[in-house]
Amino acid sequence: METIQAYVLTKTITNAGPSKNSHLDYLSRDTSLDFLLLMAWIGIWLIVLSVLLT
Repeated sequence: METIQAYVLTKTITNAGPSKNSHLDYLSRDTSLDFLLLMAWIGIWLIVLSVLLT
């Protein structure tokens, strides 16, 4: 939960920049997509491991 708050905070700070807003927005969107993919993979592996261990 704290990481999400930190991410939102940094996103609002970068979006508050005077120029190159679209570039920063694209970068933050790209990293958020990678973060979501990483969390999905972790979730899948946790499910697989829990099924195998039980």
